[in-house]
Amino acid sequence: MRYDIKHDKAIIQWIAIHNDLVTRKHSQKDCFEMSENTIRIGEITFNYKLTGQKNAPVVCLNHCFSGDHRYWDPHLAAFEGFRILRHDARGHGKSDKPPGPYTLAMMAHDLLGLLDALDINRVHLCGVSMGGMISQTMAIAMPKRVASLALVNT
Repeated sequence: MRYDIKHDKAIIQWIAIHNDLVTRKHSQKDCFEMSENTIRIGEITFNYKLTGQKNAPVVCLNHCFSGDHRYWDPHLAAFEGFRILRHDARGHGKSDKPPGPYTLAMMAHDLLGLLDALDINRVHLCGVSMGGMISQTMAIAMPKRVASLALVNT
């Protein structure tokens, strides 16, 4: 996967003005643990897991290529005190796998749609490898939505 700003510029601009593509298919609870859920964003259904106290700051953990949200399971203790959002990126895990190719801007748009659907206005992003590239793309396109950015092997 390569990042080409010229190719993705129109999509990145579109990310900044999108609003209408998100429909909810989940239940939000004032609880510590939520099971895996699905949510439809545009034409794709995404698998996600949200844990932690509802009023805690949110960290979104973005997995590597060929992984899924479970990649972060051994590391969850390091994020104690946060509300933790993990999801399966398009083409990964239990999320839909539409025909490719996929661009980083497309995957950043997916992430933005997920945040909007879950009413998360500002997020700490942490991504490894491909997840780091998606996080960077999101931070470039929507810097006011990103509280901090942690990049691992990306």
